[in-house]
Amino acid sequence: MFFTGCAGQSPFQNDARGGQPETGAQARTLVIAFRNESTSLAPKIQDAVSRGNKELFNATLTGRDLKNLPQPWLAEEMPQLRTDSWRVFPDGRMETTYRLRPGLTWHDDQPLTADDFVFAWRVYTDRGLGVFRPQPQNQMQEVVAPDPRTVVIRWDSPYPDADIVTHELPPLPRHILEQPFADYQGAPIARDPFLNHPYWTTEYVQLGAYRLTSWEPSIALHAEAFAGYVFGRPRIDRIIARIMSDENTALTNLLAGEVHLATPTAIRFQHGLVLQRDWVTSKKGTVYWAPSGNPQNAIFQFRPEYQKTPALFDLRVRKALNYSIDRQGILDGLFEGQGVIAYTPVEHDEPFYAEVDRVITKYPYDPRRTEALMNEAGFIKDSQGFFADRAGERFRPDFQALAGETFERHQAIMAETWARAGIETATSTITTTQQRDLVNRNTFPGLGQVGGANYATEQIGSPETRWTGRNLGGYSNAGFDALWDAFNTTLERPQRERLQVEMAKFVTEQVPGMMLYFNANGIAYAAALTGPGDTVATNLFWNMHEWELR
Repeated sequence: MFFTGCAGQSPFQNDARGGQPETGAQARTLVIAFRNESTSLAPKIQDAVSRGNKELFNATLTGRDLKNLPQPWLAEEMPQLRTDSWRVFPDGRMETTYRLRPGLTWHDDQPLTADDFVFAWRVYTDRGLGVFRPQPQNQMQEVVAPDPRTVVIRWDSPYPDADIVTHELPPLPRHILEQPFADYQGAPIARDPFLNHPYWTTEYVQLGAYRLTSWEPSIALHAEAFAGYVFGRPRIDRIIARIMSDENTALTNLLAGEVHLATPTAIRFQHGLVLQRDWVTSKKGTVYWAPSGNPQNAIFQFRPEYQKTPALFDLRVRKALNYSIDRQGILDGLFEGQGVIAYTPVEHDEPFYAEVDRVITKYPYDPRRTEALMNEAGFIKDSQGFFADRAGERFRPDFQALAGETFERHQAIMAETWARAGIETATSTITTTQQRDLVNRNTFPGLGQVGGANYATEQIGSPETRWTGRNLGGYSNAGFDALWDAFNTTLERPQRERLQVEMAKFVTEQVPGMMLYFNANGIAYAAALTGPGDTVATNLFWNMHEWELR
């Protein structure tokens, strides 16, 4: 929800172009386990689940390094504020300019030009399609190409991340999609044929380190090294991205040597302990753990048409639930005490975290405070020790969690500690298949478990927006929206940090959701693989072209 970053020098040193496929050890196939499968490899098409496997195939104007800092990627340089590359006009409009690196090509070896970015902007802003993430193109007045290597973006209002947000404006191959898009524009009935074009799935063409060779739905994606990659041909010749929704299957395949790398969420903490007892000590592989970038949240449903427990609209009730969460107990039960308790999504290493920590409202485990707040809201304990209203109807909200061993254990621990405080919950899970359905993710009936959350009104999903957006609970508050809008239009970093502090304070006071902890996310990779390092907390594939498989 809150994001800051600063530019730095590009860490990518290998600028070699082209090259022939390597032989011998380097011609081996790297097998990677992913928990979820993307519905499309296009970054702009929103998935209800992680889009980690998209990173294998895509490259945009800017990327991120080991420390998650933005770097020039397809562009030679990043725009610098108040220079000719990033101009701010008196009326608030802006203009950013990017110069493409020379000689860039698509996976099908056709040249990349600035016109591909102009075409992409036209597609992403077409209101009739409605499947693409709206940011940042909803603040772009136009995108133009003065020459084949220059991309100029004109913004209709201040946009502080204009230099780095271009990773959210990936180009589209005009030579493939221009005619299908023209057919759709000429006859809107052709919308579905355009969106169902095989380009978006099995015939995907982009500019990333690897290009797709085949896609077995729900099983695996097969890819080969792209010789024209911007930072040189990857050293590993082939990749198989296997879909393993069951963590035990991923663990078994790691131990058997059938998988070389398990990505975050492909295995859970308990599986990492199994690997550390034998696999790591015998030097067969490495397991690395770090707090995740987004905290786990329990969010409330604020759409009246879906909320089955209207009492959750009462701030006193939401605070009562928050005071009866044993966060340390969750960490002890899930990660043997590892992980980090979270009351805010602002990470502890942010320079302004101390101010955030000073102003936010915290909710230590306190059942007595829970009871006082529930009594204020009109609920008293019945003969069995559970809260009920004055008519005797028990307070029993639905609590939906993601399927999977860790999430379900998390849910069980929370339900048990709530029960000890007098709050009964009706628990359920949402399967991996259901997770992919954005309607399911937005219409939970009480409380829902998510990793990361956004509470801006503009991020609310609906049938009109085809359920895109990260505000899954449908929370809307003018006070928060004002802070959010200011954060997204303020260019100077100190003012943006102050707004982040205010948003953190607001969220902990108004409780649209309850932040719980930063996951002890991890990766596991075989000793034969070198390159991933300790990148689990940032961008796992940032230097994938340099990886080696012995």
